[in-house]
Amino acid sequence: MMSNLTMVDSNYMNCIRRSIWNEKASNPNLIEMELKSHKATINENASTIFSRLVENESSTTVSMKCFKSQPEINFQMRSLIFDFIMCCHIRLKLSTPTLFLCFNIIDRYCSKIIVKSSTYQLLGLCSLWLASKYTDKKQKIPSLPTLQSLCCNQYTKEQFKEMELHICQSLNWTMCHGPSLDSFLDILVRGNTFQNNETDCSAMKLGALILCQLCCFNPTLSFTNSSSSIALACLSITKYALLSSKFNTFVNFETMMSNDKPDPKLINLMKSILEVINVADIPSSFKLRYYVNDVQHPILKCLFSYKTYWKDHLSRIEYSTLMSPLVPDYNHKDRLSPKSLQMDSMRWMQIPPTPTTTPSTPTLAKSSRPSLPTSSSHHPSGSFRRHFKRDSSTMDIDFFEQEPIQHVKRGKVGEC
Repeated sequence: MMSNLTMVDSNYMNCIRRSIWNEKASNPNLIEMELKSHKATINENASTIFSRLVENESSTTVSMKCFKSQPEINFQMRSLIFDFIMCCHIRLKLSTPTLFLCFNIIDRYCSKIIVKSSTYQLLGLCSLWLASKYTDKKQKIPSLPTLQSLCCNQYTKEQFKEMELHICQSLNWTMCHGPSLDSFLDILVRGNTFQNNETDCSAMKLGALILCQLCCFNPTLSFTNSSSSIALACLSITKYALLSSKFNTFVNFETMMSNDKPDPKLINLMKSILEVINVADIPSSFKLRYYVNDVQHPILKCLFSYKTYWKDHLSRIEYSTLMSPLVPDYNHKDRLSPKSLQMDSMRWMQIPPTPTTTPSTPTLAKSSRPSLPTSSSHHPSGSFRRHFKRDSSTMDIDFFEQEPIQHVKRGKVGEC
């Protein structure tokens, strides 16, 4: 009897809570005030939050070496699972932090536990389930029947529960301790570096989110670079891509950032991210989210255009480098004295000419021995010899001198 009353009371309280939430959500003035309060709090404590995120980032890194040691899964399967998870994320209409946290949970689990290929999809769905419990509203958290339908009922409810518990225990119940890429973007986009009159912060954040999602699909970028550096590089690329689109000209990020003396690692990371942006290699989940009737999103189109401008710029630099003549750079300290130049020229004069056996005899020193006639030679029998071999007696005496042969053996004369 008491249990039934408790159940009725909890259901009644849930209904009251949801009705209050719906009433607040329908009030635009209240939502605007909450957003302003949230932004003011973030701006006030941005430095403290950022330093704390960096500390947590160092403790939740993912090892590529551990992932490569997996016997049944590889990078190609990882890209397929990420693509599948992103499609499920779009279908369930979950928040952006849920997606990045899900990717982080999958990689951290695979760097600690050996995963079979048959349970890799179960790991992805359970990670999405856990991430939604941390970051999404309770109404949007997918249920177990929904998760089963996403995998065509391949796994049972008990398997989902066991995998969820195993993930929590393997990560020591620190699933959300790893800072996601969007958490760094929220803080960096409010900085003085990216806030100006020429750029739109909302468009810049959306473009950076697209690039961060592409970086998650690339194991080399996501495993070898920190989340903070990837977020900063993606924001910088998006900033100059939007400026190039606005002024209809290529704004080179290397030239614009040279005055601030940026970290060379950041420049190299930006180049690596630009190399990843390829229209042909874009995952199918991106087409599901950022394409409408086969038409690209304006921000995605802007990023692709900036990649094309950057490639053309590199090709022009390479062409100009190939066409420019190579001029030796003489240093005054390395110049030789006239005496040493004279000795060097005398040394080359003492090297004998290279011997040759071709019919065109090079110009050699004239010998005192007269050369015998070689044309119109006859056999003893009186017949004419048309194809005669070169007779050693007709060659100049300098060819048989011992000194040039010794120099050839010593390596002072180039080989024929």
